[in-house]
Amino acid sequence: MGFKRSVKYHAAALFHETGVLKRLCRAAAANGALVLAYHRVLPSLADEKHYVQPGMRVSVDSFEKHLDCLRTRFNVIPLAELLRRLCDGKDISGCCCLTFDDGWLDNYRYAFAILEKYHLPATVFLATGFVGSERLFWPDELAFFLARVTVAELVRKTPELAEPLKRSGHRPHRTVPLDEVIELLKTWPQDNRERFLAVLRRDGGTAFSERLLMSWDEARSMQASGLVDFGSHTQNHVLLDQASAPEVERELEQSRRDIHDQLGVETDLFAYPNGNYTPAHLSALTRAGYRAAVTTRKGWVSCRDNPYEISRICMHEDVSHTIPLFLSRLHLRGF
Repeated sequence: MGFKRSVKYHAAALFHETGVLKRLCRAAAANGALVLAYHRVLPSLADEKHYVQPGMRVSVDSFEKHLDCLRTRFNVIPLAELLRRLCDGKDISGCCCLTFDDGWLDNYRYAFAILEKYHLPATVFLATGFVGSERLFWPDELAFFLARVTVAELVRKTPELAEPLKRSGHRPHRTVPLDEVIELLKTWPQDNRERFLAVLRRDGGTAFSERLLMSWDEARSMQASGLVDFGSHTQNHVLLDQASAPEVERELEQSRRDIHDQLGVETDLFAYPNGNYTPAHLSALTRAGYRAAVTTRKGWVSCRDNPYEISRICMHEDVSHTIPLFLSRLHLRGF
Protein backbone atom coordinates (compact mmCIF):
# COMPACT_ATOMS: atom_id res chain seq x y z
CA MET A 1 0.00 0.00 0.00
CA GLY A 2 1.44 3.39 -1.02
CA PHE A 3 1.91 6.21 1.48
CA LYS A 4 -1.07 8.25 0.27
CA ARG A 5 -3.39 5.25 0.29
CA SER A 6 -2.14 4.27 3.74
CA VAL A 7 -2.89 7.74 5.11
CA LYS A 8 -6.43 7.61 3.69
CA TYR A 9 -6.98 4.12 5.07
CA HIS A 10 -5.99 5.07 8.61
CA ALA A 11 -7.77 8.45 8.49
CA ALA A 12 -10.99 6.78 7.34
CA ALA A 13 -10.73 4.23 10.15
CA LEU A 14 -10.27 7.03 12.69
CA PHE A 15 -13.23 9.03 11.35
CA HIS A 16 -15.37 5.89 11.50
CA GLU A 17 -14.36 4.93 15.04
CA THR A 18 -14.96 8.43 16.40
CA GLY A 19 -18.43 8.70 14.85
CA VAL A 20 -17.49 11.51 12.46
CA LEU A 21 -18.68 9.59 9.40
CA LYS A 22 -21.96 8.66 11.06
CA ARG A 23 -22.71 12.31 11.82
CA LEU A 24 -21.74 13.39 8.30
CA CYS A 25 -23.97 10.71 6.81
CA ARG A 26 -26.98 11.89 8.82
CA ALA A 27 -26.40 15.54 7.90
CA ALA A 28 -25.91 14.85 4.19
CA ALA A 29 -28.87 12.50 3.93
CA ALA A 30 -31.10 15.13 5.51
CA ASN A 31 -30.36 17.54 2.66
CA GLY A 32 -29.94 15.52 -0.51
CA ALA A 33 -29.69 12.24 -2.37
CA LEU A 34 -26.85 10.04 -3.48
CA VAL A 35 -26.21 8.38 -6.85
CA LEU A 36 -23.39 5.85 -7.05
CA ALA A 37 -21.63 4.85 -10.28
CA TYR A 38 -20.06 1.44 -10.82
CA HIS A 39 -18.47 -0.19 -13.84
CA ARG A 40 -17.19 -3.70 -13.24
CA VAL A 41 -17.80 -6.10 -10.35
CA LEU A 42 -15.25 -8.93 -10.35
CA PRO A 43 -14.47 -11.81 -7.99
CA SER A 44 -10.71 -11.72 -8.57
CA LEU A 45 -8.28 -9.96 -10.86
CA ALA A 46 -6.15 -13.11 -10.83
CA ASP A 47 -8.84 -14.86 -12.89
CA GLU A 48 -9.00 -12.11 -15.53
CA LYS A 49 -7.29 -12.77 -18.85
CA HIS A 50 -7.06 -9.13 -19.82
CA TYR A 51 -6.11 -5.81 -18.25
CA VAL A 52 -8.70 -4.07 -16.06
CA GLN A 53 -8.19 -0.40 -15.20
CA PRO A 54 -8.04 0.06 -11.40
CA GLY A 55 -10.66 2.81 -11.55
CA MET A 56 -13.10 0.49 -13.32
CA ARG A 57 -13.64 -2.28 -10.78
CA VAL A 58 -14.80 -3.24 -7.34
CA SER A 59 -14.57 -6.74 -5.93
CA VAL A 60 -17.65 -8.86 -5.36
CA ASP A 61 -16.94 -8.76 -1.61
CA SER A 62 -16.68 -4.96 -1.57
CA PHE A 63 -19.85 -4.54 -3.61
CA GLU A 64 -21.80 -6.69 -1.16
CA LYS A 65 -20.41 -4.66 1.75
CA HIS A 66 -21.57 -1.48 0.00
CA LEU A 67 -25.12 -2.72 -0.48
CA ASP A 68 -25.38 -4.02 3.07
CA CYS A 69 -24.21 -0.63 4.32
CA LEU A 70 -26.47 1.42 2.05
CA ARG A 71 -29.67 -0.45 2.85
CA THR A 72 -29.34 0.44 6.53
CA ARG A 73 -28.53 4.13 5.97
CA PHE A 74 -30.54 5.16 2.88
CA ASN A 75 -33.77 4.66 1.03
CA VAL A 76 -32.40 2.89 -2.06
CA ILE A 77 -34.76 3.65 -4.95
CA PRO A 78 -34.67 3.39 -8.76
CA LEU A 79 -33.01 6.31 -10.53
CA ALA A 80 -36.24 6.95 -12.44
CA GLU A 81 -38.06 7.40 -9.12
CA LEU A 82 -35.45 9.90 -7.90
CA LEU A 83 -35.91 11.90 -11.09
CA ARG A 84 -39.69 11.84 -10.73
CA ARG A 85 -39.31 13.27 -7.25
CA LEU A 86 -36.97 15.96 -8.54
CA CYS A 87 -39.32 16.96 -11.34
CA ASP A 88 -42.36 16.96 -9.03
CA GLY A 89 -40.57 18.98 -6.35
CA LYS A 90 -40.88 16.16 -3.82
CA ASP A 91 -38.47 15.37 -1.00
CA ILE A 92 -35.33 13.44 -2.05
CA SER A 93 -33.50 13.50 1.28
CA GLY A 94 -32.02 10.17 2.29
CA CYS A 95 -32.50 8.61 -1.14
CA CYS A 96 -29.81 6.59 -2.90
CA CYS A 97 -29.57 5.17 -6.43
CA LEU A 98 -27.23 2.55 -7.88
CA THR A 99 -26.01 2.85 -11.48
CA PHE A 100 -23.66 0.86 -13.72
CA ASP A 101 -22.02 2.14 -16.90
CA ASP A 102 -21.33 0.23 -20.14
CA GLY A 103 -23.21 -3.07 -19.60
CA TRP A 104 -20.40 -5.42 -18.58
CA LEU A 105 -21.10 -9.16 -18.48
CA ASP A 106 -19.88 -9.29 -14.88
CA ASN A 107 -22.77 -6.98 -13.91
CA TYR A 108 -25.03 -9.89 -14.88
CA ARG A 109 -22.84 -12.70 -13.56
CA TYR A 110 -21.93 -11.22 -10.17
CA ALA A 111 -23.57 -7.89 -9.30
CA PHE A 112 -27.08 -9.01 -10.24
CA ALA A 113 -27.13 -11.85 -7.69
CA ILE A 114 -26.15 -9.41 -4.90
CA LEU A 115 -28.82 -6.92 -5.98
CA GLU A 116 -31.35 -9.76 -5.81
CA LYS A 117 -30.06 -10.90 -2.40
CA TYR A 118 -30.67 -7.46 -0.90
CA HIS A 119 -33.61 -6.70 -3.20
CA LEU A 120 -32.16 -3.35 -4.27
CA PRO A 121 -32.86 -1.63 -7.60
CA ALA A 122 -30.26 -0.42 -10.10
CA THR A 123 -29.97 1.21 -13.52
CA VAL A 124 -27.53 -0.10 -16.14
CA PHE A 125 -26.48 2.29 -18.91
CA LEU A 126 -25.84 0.30 -22.08
CA ALA A 127 -23.48 1.12 -24.93
CA THR A 128 -25.92 -0.71 -27.18
CA GLY A 129 -23.58 -1.37 -30.10
CA PHE A 130 -21.43 -3.56 -27.84
CA VAL A 131 -24.23 -5.62 -26.28
CA GLY A 132 -23.76 -9.34 -26.92
CA SER A 133 -20.69 -8.80 -29.10
CA GLU A 134 -16.97 -9.45 -28.75
CA ARG A 135 -16.21 -5.80 -29.48
CA LEU A 136 -13.79 -4.15 -27.08
CA PHE A 137 -13.89 -0.61 -25.80
CA TRP A 138 -10.79 1.10 -27.15
CA PRO A 139 -9.00 1.32 -23.75
CA ASP A 140 -9.27 -2.47 -23.38
CA GLU A 141 -8.03 -3.01 -26.92
CA LEU A 142 -5.19 -0.54 -26.36
CA ALA A 143 -4.19 -2.31 -23.15
CA PHE A 144 -4.07 -5.65 -24.97
CA PHE A 145 -1.63 -4.32 -27.54
CA LEU A 146 0.56 -2.37 -25.11
CA ALA A 147 0.72 -4.79 -22.18
CA ARG A 148 4.23 -5.96 -23.05
CA VAL A 149 5.52 -2.91 -24.92
CA THR A 150 8.24 -0.63 -23.54
CA VAL A 151 7.99 3.14 -23.47
CA ALA A 152 10.71 3.33 -26.16
CA GLU A 153 8.79 0.98 -28.48
CA LEU A 154 5.58 2.96 -28.00
CA VAL A 155 7.32 6.27 -28.72
CA ARG A 156 8.72 4.86 -31.97
CA LYS A 157 5.16 4.04 -33.05
CA THR A 158 3.69 7.30 -31.75
CA PRO A 159 6.18 10.18 -31.42
CA GLU A 160 3.39 12.43 -30.06
CA LEU A 161 3.61 10.51 -26.77
CA ALA A 162 7.33 11.12 -26.28
CA GLU A 163 7.08 14.46 -24.50
CA PRO A 164 4.18 13.63 -22.15
CA LEU A 165 5.83 10.38 -21.07
CA LYS A 166 9.17 12.11 -20.59
CA ARG A 167 7.54 14.81 -18.43
CA SER A 168 6.03 12.07 -16.29
CA GLY A 169 9.47 10.57 -15.72
CA HIS A 170 8.90 7.24 -17.48
CA ARG A 171 12.11 5.57 -18.58
CA PRO A 172 12.46 4.13 -22.10
CA HIS A 173 13.09 0.53 -21.00
CA ARG A 174 10.06 0.35 -18.69
CA THR A 175 6.73 -1.10 -19.77
CA VAL A 176 4.08 1.39 -20.87
CA PRO A 177 2.09 3.04 -18.02
CA LEU A 178 -1.27 1.93 -19.38
CA ASP A 179 -3.52 4.04 -17.16
CA GLU A 180 -1.60 7.19 -18.00
CA VAL A 181 -1.61 6.52 -21.74
CA ILE A 182 -5.34 5.73 -21.71
CA GLU A 183 -6.13 8.99 -19.93
CA LEU A 184 -3.91 10.89 -22.37
CA LEU A 185 -5.57 9.33 -25.42
CA LYS A 186 -9.00 10.30 -24.08
CA THR A 187 -7.97 13.90 -24.81
CA TRP A 188 -7.11 13.13 -28.44
CA PRO A 189 -9.59 13.73 -31.26
CA GLN A 190 -11.47 10.57 -32.10
CA ASP A 191 -9.92 10.27 -35.59
CA ASN A 192 -6.36 10.54 -34.22
CA ARG A 193 -7.05 7.88 -31.63
CA GLU A 194 -8.52 5.57 -34.24
CA ARG A 195 -5.49 6.01 -36.51
CA PHE A 196 -3.20 5.08 -33.62
CA LEU A 197 -5.25 1.97 -32.87
CA ALA A 198 -5.17 1.04 -36.57
CA VAL A 199 -1.36 0.99 -36.41
CA LEU A 200 -1.44 -1.25 -33.35
CA ARG A 201 -3.91 -3.60 -35.03
CA ARG A 202 -1.72 -3.78 -38.11
CA ASP A 203 1.37 -4.64 -36.09
CA GLY A 204 -0.22 -6.69 -33.33
CA GLY A 205 -2.85 -8.80 -35.03
CA THR A 206 -6.21 -9.67 -33.49
CA ALA A 207 -6.84 -8.47 -29.96
CA PHE A 208 -8.10 -10.56 -27.08
CA SER A 209 -11.37 -12.14 -28.21
CA GLU A 210 -13.94 -12.98 -25.55
CA ARG A 211 -17.33 -11.48 -24.83
CA LEU A 212 -17.02 -9.01 -21.97
CA LEU A 213 -20.38 -7.24 -22.35
CA MET A 214 -23.78 -8.66 -21.46
CA SER A 215 -26.14 -9.95 -24.14
CA TRP A 216 -29.68 -8.76 -24.76
CA ASP A 217 -31.01 -12.05 -23.31
CA GLU A 218 -29.04 -11.39 -20.13
CA ALA A 219 -30.35 -7.84 -20.00
CA ARG A 220 -33.90 -9.17 -20.41
CA SER A 221 -33.31 -11.58 -17.51
CA MET A 222 -32.21 -8.70 -15.28
CA GLN A 223 -35.16 -6.60 -16.43
CA ALA A 224 -37.61 -9.43 -15.66
CA SER A 225 -36.55 -9.36 -12.00
CA GLY A 226 -38.18 -5.95 -11.63
CA LEU A 227 -35.01 -4.66 -9.97
CA VAL A 228 -32.97 -3.53 -12.96
CA ASP A 229 -33.83 -1.00 -15.64
CA PHE A 230 -31.73 0.24 -18.52
CA GLY A 231 -30.65 3.59 -19.89
CA SER A 232 -28.54 4.76 -22.81
CA HIS A 233 -24.77 5.20 -22.87
CA THR A 234 -24.77 5.94 -26.64
CA GLN A 235 -24.48 3.18 -29.21
CA ASN A 236 -20.69 3.16 -29.65
CA HIS A 237 -19.47 4.77 -26.43
CA VAL A 238 -18.70 7.99 -28.27
CA LEU A 239 -17.25 10.86 -26.26
CA LEU A 240 -19.82 13.52 -27.10
CA ASP A 241 -17.47 16.50 -27.03
CA GLN A 242 -15.26 14.80 -29.65
CA ALA A 243 -18.10 13.96 -32.06
CA SER A 244 -19.86 16.04 -34.69
CA ALA A 245 -23.42 17.20 -34.10
CA PRO A 246 -24.87 14.70 -36.63
CA GLU A 247 -22.90 11.84 -35.03
CA VAL A 248 -24.11 12.82 -31.56
CA GLU A 249 -27.68 12.87 -32.84
CA ARG A 250 -27.30 9.40 -34.41
CA GLU A 251 -25.72 7.97 -31.25
CA LEU A 252 -28.44 9.32 -28.98
CA GLU A 253 -31.31 8.26 -31.18
CA GLN A 254 -30.01 4.83 -32.22
CA SER A 255 -29.10 3.71 -28.71
CA ARG A 256 -32.57 4.67 -27.49
CA ARG A 257 -34.08 2.80 -30.44
CA ASP A 258 -31.95 -0.28 -29.73
CA ILE A 259 -33.20 -0.44 -26.14
CA HIS A 260 -36.80 -0.09 -27.28
CA ASP A 261 -36.44 -2.77 -29.95
CA GLN A 262 -34.67 -5.25 -27.66
CA LEU A 263 -36.22 -4.60 -24.26
CA GLY A 264 -39.58 -3.13 -25.21
CA VAL A 265 -39.20 0.04 -23.14
CA GLU A 266 -38.81 3.73 -23.96
CA THR A 267 -35.81 4.80 -21.94
CA ASP A 268 -35.36 8.48 -21.20
CA LEU A 269 -32.22 8.16 -19.03
CA PHE A 270 -28.70 8.78 -20.28
CA ALA A 271 -25.13 8.56 -18.95
CA TYR A 272 -22.39 10.61 -20.62
CA PRO A 273 -19.52 8.33 -21.77
CA ASN A 274 -16.45 9.21 -19.72
CA GLY A 275 -18.48 12.13 -18.36
CA ASN A 276 -17.70 14.22 -21.46
CA TYR A 277 -20.29 16.77 -22.58
CA THR A 278 -20.86 20.44 -23.30
CA PRO A 279 -23.93 22.67 -22.68
CA ALA A 280 -25.01 22.05 -26.29
CA HIS A 281 -25.47 18.36 -25.54
CA LEU A 282 -28.16 19.07 -22.99
CA SER A 283 -30.35 20.41 -25.78
CA ALA A 284 -29.45 17.44 -28.00
CA LEU A 285 -30.61 15.06 -25.28
CA THR A 286 -33.93 16.88 -24.99
CA ARG A 287 -34.49 16.66 -28.75
CA ALA A 288 -33.67 12.94 -28.72
CA GLY A 289 -36.32 12.26 -26.07
CA TYR A 290 -34.26 12.03 -22.89
CA ARG A 291 -35.41 13.76 -19.74
CA ALA A 292 -32.35 13.25 -17.53
CA ALA A 293 -28.65 12.42 -17.62
CA VAL A 294 -26.01 11.43 -15.09
CA THR A 295 -22.45 12.73 -15.07
CA THR A 296 -19.16 11.63 -13.51
CA ARG A 297 -18.98 14.85 -11.49
CA LYS A 298 -18.58 13.91 -7.84
CA GLY A 299 -21.23 15.19 -5.50
CA TRP A 300 -24.63 14.70 -3.89
CA VAL A 301 -27.90 15.51 -5.63
CA SER A 302 -29.97 18.45 -4.47
CA CYS A 303 -33.48 19.54 -5.40
CA ARG A 304 -31.96 22.48 -7.33
CA ASP A 305 -29.90 20.36 -9.74
CA ASN A 306 -30.41 20.35 -13.48
CA PRO A 307 -31.84 16.90 -14.34
CA TYR A 308 -29.40 16.67 -17.27
CA GLU A 309 -26.42 17.14 -14.96
CA ILE A 310 -26.98 14.71 -12.11
CA SER A 311 -23.86 14.20 -10.01
CA ARG A 312 -22.64 10.74 -9.10
CA ILE A 313 -19.94 9.31 -6.86
CA CYS A 314 -17.82 6.79 -8.77
CA MET A 315 -16.76 3.69 -6.86
CA HIS A 316 -13.68 1.55 -7.36
CA GLU A 317 -11.82 -0.91 -5.19
CA ASP A 318 -8.93 1.30 -4.06
CA VAL A 319 -11.25 3.85 -2.44
CA SER A 320 -13.98 1.58 -1.11
CA HIS A 321 -12.70 -1.83 0.01
CA THR A 322 -13.56 -1.11 3.65
CA ILE A 323 -16.70 0.49 5.06
CA PRO A 324 -14.75 3.43 6.58
CA LEU A 325 -13.17 4.11 3.17
CA PHE A 326 -16.52 3.69 1.44
CA LEU A 327 -18.26 6.18 3.76
CA SER A 328 -15.32 8.58 3.51
CA ARG A 329 -15.64 8.43 -0.27
CA LEU A 330 -19.29 9.48 0.08
CA HIS A 331 -18.70 12.36 2.46
CA LEU A 332 -15.15 13.71 2.37
CA ARG A 333 -13.10 15.57 -0.20
CA GLY A 334 -9.93 13.82 -1.24
CA PHE A 335 -11.30 10.29 -0.85
